[in-house]
Amino acid sequence: MPTWQPRWDDVAFDHAVAHETAAILEATAALLTAELVRRDAAARRASVEWRGVNRERFDVVFAASQRQGHALGDRCRLLAAQVRDAAVEARAEQARRELLREQWHREHAAEARAAEARAAGERTAEARAAEARAAGAGSRAQAPMAW
Repeated sequence: MPTWQPRWDDVAFDHAVAHETAAILEATAALLTAELVRRDAAARRASVEWRGVNRERFDVVFAASQRQGHALGDRCRLLAAQVRDAAVEARAEQARRELLREQWHREHAAEARAAEARAAGERTAEARAAEARAAGAGSRAQAPMAW
């Protein structure tokens, strides 16, 4: 028997959920980006004639909000890519485990054949020894006695 063992359990990874999650994250990022563009256009139109302290405060708060929105969209895209990478890694790990299982079965079969061959060789050697003993005993029994 091989002196090592492969991982017999399959990789626990739900590829359908991962695919759906990545798609949702990317759709969320796309919607967020579209909304940020729409809000930016609306803010530009509204602020054409707007002056004063409130306008300055709005510009600061709005710019921060837009940055945060873009950062959130980028984060959603990054997470979607990480989920897809995890799915690729899970498939690769499952393939690796399956290859190792096949290798273990091949090694196990080869070792079993070798053990059978050794056992057959030992039986053959024992049979030859028994035949030689029998032949030796028979020749002594048939030999004339010399007095």
